[in-house]
Amino acid sequence: MKSGYVTEKSDGVVVARALADETGNRRAAQANLQWAARFAPRLRPATFKMIAASGSTSYYSASKSRDLDFFCITSEGRLWTALTQGLIHARVFSLAHPRSPEICFSCIMDEAFAANLFREEQGPLFARDALATIVLRGESTYRWLLSEAEWISRIYPNAYAKRLKQGPAIKGRGGPSAVSRVVELFLFLVVGTYVRTKSKMLNQRLERTGQLDRLFAIRCGRNHLIYESRRYSRLKQRYSRSFTARARLLGPSSASRPNQGGGRH
Repeated sequence: MKSGYVTEKSDGVVVARALADETGNRRAAQANLQWAARFAPRLRPATFKMIAASGSTSYYSASKSRDLDFFCITSEGRLWTALTQGLIHARVFSLAHPRSPEICFSCIMDEAFAANLFREEQGPLFARDALATIVLRGESTYRWLLSEAEWISRIYPNAYAKRLKQGPAIKGRGGPSAVSRVVELFLFLVVGTYVRTKSKMLNQRLERTGQLDRLFAIRCGRNHLIYESRRYSRLKQRYSRSFTARARLLGPSSASRPNQGGGRH
């Protein structure tokens, strides 16, 4: 144990360098959160029901990629209206603040899609990410989603219970009007095409420059937009294998003695 981190046994120079890097990442994450707090009020509560900092920033270990990832929940049937507004605000924000990180809506979905996603077991890394996310606005919506994901309590019971105890859980109400549905379809066709084209071009650039770990897949639909990097996909597989192996070692009783959550990785 060194400064609150678990390190491999090695000489002091290697450990000191690793701790220095992690300290730098923590400072970068704290700076990202300050930028996130300045940007979030620009997004309208009527369409953005929840706004949270996610990715490496939520683990207080931001990389030097200059990305600031957001996990957002929108009103049911209003995802592309909200995302279009968000992309415009992000562009204006970056022009007004050239030193700010690049804002990325890496995981955005409407309330109906989010509820279905959280109800189905998604694996230990998804659970860890859900508990680690830093909510900037919409705590009640966030707790409602967690209440739909009782399976997380079997993996990280203490952290799950702690997040649910922080206040009431409130589900959004009402669906889109007929006019809103027409606008949504139009924006999905136009802005959705733009997003997919831009993503394809970025992947091509990453491949040319040898940044293969940063290559990503995109899940894009009427009610969701999710980016997943190749590195994250591998990490998800490693988490699943580790938890499966642990369950085999502990036997049937492992279901009642799961990982308690917390810690850094």
